[in-house]
Amino acid sequence: MQQNQEEKKDLPVAEKPEHNKVKSGFRPWRGLFSLLDKINLKKPLTRLFIFHPPKCAYSFEMLKDQSSQSDPSFEFLLKNGDKPKLPSFVKLKAFKLYRKRDDRNYMTPLLWLLNQRSTSEYIVLYSHGNSSDLGTAYGSALTFSAVFNMNVVVYDYTGYGLSPYKPCEKKSL
Repeated sequence: MQQNQEEKKDLPVAEKPEHNKVKSGFRPWRGLFSLLDKINLKKPLTRLFIFHPPKCAYSFEMLKDQSSQSDPSFEFLLKNGDKPKLPSFVKLKAFKLYRKRDDRNYMTPLLWLLNQRSTSEYIVLYSHGNSSDLGTAYGSALTFSAVFNMNVVVYDYTGYGLSPYKPCEKKSL
């Protein structure tokens, strides 16, 4: 046992390569962000590069013979005009939810994935990421519904997809 400890002492210690060594105190980005923060430009510039909703990757078409209904249903189509492929046990319903806030009329497109194998009384509200909309998020929601046998509702944020107006964090709906 003492021999093993002596052998370990004799092994050379690996040194870090030179390119990984950083001079302490040399942080160019810290100074730039500090300056931008002082002149109140850090937030607007950050949003300029980060907060961009994608181009709409889907469309809604009103189902035939529903023009007289007060609450019509829609057909969800992908960017190329195709219907999404669904397993036989999942039904997809597309809706437009209308509401008024601050003297503006908002429309929120949403999808309801009805899993007919589901025995749960709960519905999952799926909120997609910043770089997607209903057209790109429905696949993840469909997988979630199929794997966990749950009903799922997916919606678009204001300014994403078919939803009007610009996205805004201050007055999130």
